[in-house]
Amino acid sequence: MLQDLDKGINRLKDMVTNLSSMPSDLHSLKDEVEQLANISRRSLRDGHAQLRVQRSESLKGSIALEGYGLVEEWLSSYRPPRFGQSHVVDYSFRAPIDLRLLTASLKGVALQNAHHRARMLQVVESGELMKEAYRLFRECDHNGSGALTWNNGETKEFITKVLSKYSMFVPSESQIYEIYKTFDADGSHSLDARECICLADTIVRAIFLEQNTKSSIGSIALEGYGLVEEWLSSYRPPRFGQSHVVDYSFRAPIDLRLLTASLKGVALQNAHH
Repeated sequence: MLQDLDKGINRLKDMVTNLSSMPSDLHSLKDEVEQLANISRRSLRDGHAQLRVQRSESLKGSIALEGYGLVEEWLSSYRPPRFGQSHVVDYSFRAPIDLRLLTASLKGVALQNAHHRARMLQVVESGELMKEAYRLFRECDHNGSGALTWNNGETKEFITKVLSKYSMFVPSESQIYEIYKTFDADGSHSLDARECICLADTIVRAIFLEQNTKSSIGSIALEGYGLVEEWLSSYRPPRFGQSHVVDYSFRAPIDLRLLTASLKGVALQNAHH
């Protein structure tokens, strides 16, 4: 169509040239032809511009679809690490993230979400969170570019949708941005699908990291109590006067004679006992 319009413009130019040599009473017709030629030229330029835009949008769409394919391939092979296995998460395509550096700004959010912990641990470790985040990313990618930008609110909308899906309390925009900066290494204020999915996973892990640490300490303490109780059940205290050395079995024996000098006054006070 644009080629036909171009040919029409050339014919109009020839007509204008021929009209130039005609009598003056035909000048008005010449002016009309020139106006028509100008309109045609503008239409041609607009048509070319529109075609370039369509090609550009088509190319962006193709790139986005190709990017989605790579994300789906990555998701199918990625195995989320278990909570408590490490405080560092390696998403394989970027530098590992130390969750301990991100928890300080999320303490209030952690308390608000404490009752969701057991359920969300299963959601994260099973890979469900990342798959759901990917689905919601595509919903938020309104222009089909394959990326979300911070400045137009797309990223905040995405994180809100992911956490709200699981009825979680959502961090403030400033709290989200503190973690967002970890992923926006080039300062472009734009994250692709895989980066956004991992951002959502990181936020959830950081929210529950402190609680997980306390839980681990509690487990260690309970295990320690069990060992103490087992030792107490088998230990047989030696009789007084049997020896000045006491052997508690789990450490070097203790010579009591080396300890009495500083306790003479206490010994007198307790003699009647």
